Amino acid sequence: GVLFESGGQKGESLIRKVNPKNGDVIKNVDVDKSLFAEGLTILNDKIYQLTWQDGVCLIYDLDLNLLKKTSFRSSNSEGWGICNDGKSLIVSDGSNKLSYLNPETLALEKTISVYAGNQEVSYLNELEYVNGHIYANVYTTYQIAKIDATSGKVLSVADLTDITKENTDGEVLNGIAYNRTNNTFLI
Repeated sequence: GVLFESGGQKGESLIRKVNPKNGDVIKNVDVDKSLFAEGLTILNDKIYQLTWQDGVCLIYDLDLNLLKKTSFRSSNSEGWGICNDGKSLIVSDGSNKLSYLNPETLALEKTISVYAGNQEVSYLNELEYVNGHIYANVYTTYQIAKIDATSGKVLSVADLTDITKENTDGEVLNGIAYNRTNNTFLI
């Protein structure tokens, strides 16, 4: 019943709890002003929040108390999006690579490459893991790719161009959350 949200920009980054029914902010915590926050995921009652180019992962409890500030590495040392498969953290970095990290040490476990046919799919941004698939918004587009989490193969693409008609204030498609209760996505 609570949406956890990460907001970026240097000097303005935050993490917050939001009521998804009405958008009311339940709790807001500012991130260190030197950091540019990006995606987040929750695994084992810990919230993992990435930073874009700082190589820093912030780890919180579910009440948004900072537990740890640690480093992480992706294929190009950037952090764009993050999700988890119940065992590993899965990080995007704007390339066609997804890095699987150990949630305790943030050590790299493996990397998979994402392809649609023979073509690399780059600009993978925010991620969500659902039933063996990774859903990734493709930055600068209104597309969400459904990716096989084992092979990296793009299985389908959802075109959400029409969402711009409903939300004229939105700048880019940059957030995915899955609600298990009613099998829906928040975009």
